[in-house]
Amino acid sequence: MRKSLAALAALCLCFICAASSPARARELAAVKSILSGADTAFDQHLSNEAILDRLIEVKPGRPRDPQLPLGFEDRVKKSLAVFPRSVLCYLLRERCRIVATPLLTIADATLLDKHPRGYGSDQTYANCRAVFVPRSGSIIVASHYYWGTRLRLNKDAAAFARHELCHAVDFYLGRPSLSPAFRTAYAADRAQMSLVDCSLLDYYLQAGDAGPIETFGQLLADRYSHFPDHRSRALARCFVRCRGLIDRAFPAHTVKPVVLLPRKMGKIY
Repeated sequence: MRKSLAALAALCLCFICAASSPARARELAAVKSILSGADTAFDQHLSNEAILDRLIEVKPGRPRDPQLPLGFEDRVKKSLAVFPRSVLCYLLRERCRIVATPLLTIADATLLDKHPRGYGSDQTYANCRAVFVPRSGSIIVASHYYWGTRLRLNKDAAAFARHELCHAVDFYLGRPSLSPAFRTAYAADRAQMSLVDCSLLDYYLQAGDAGPIETFGQLLADRYSHFPDHRSRALARCFVRCRGLIDRAFPAHTVKPVVLLPRKMGKIY
């Protein structure tokens, strides 16, 4: 356990330091090697799915609230099973939890009067599909959300779950997204973006800390996604330096990516 945690701590150091020197390259390679293998100090017999069974819980609503679709919890679990086992073990050790719920505000009532970052001024967390709450260490994934006043099914739950899990990884590792190396890479990449790309990727260009945090979260999530959408492809193309830092620190797929298409849900969709 101590060896694994030391490796994860070294990961933060890799982002704080410049990543171009031979010493940094060796350090990145060592971290990647440890992350890509099993966490030998924590339940070696457990699969990624079994670890996620310990991480995931269900928070149902009241009878008048929307109900979780059949199999929603399993779809969330399968979408997150593509992450390296050592990362999932680390989140479990940190007592992070993943909550499947009909609406975000059902799982956390304190979100009712809060405004989500990057959303319109008239929107609330009832309009969001997933969120990571550092205060409680909760990754909340909703099966439904409001589009205006209309209730909709969250067909992109898998993608949103991966994105928010990466925010949790960022948070527990001490925010490598805000390290000098990542900020420098972010600024350099952003300076070369076209007006068209800036318009398409405006969510990742938010002022202050939000821009680097959101960019880090999505780039890391896309590393473990099988079919990134057009915005993710544009993000990878525009933020080459940022992606390079992440790719050198985190391993590639440890298991085959799982993508559950809407048609598999039958009448639910």
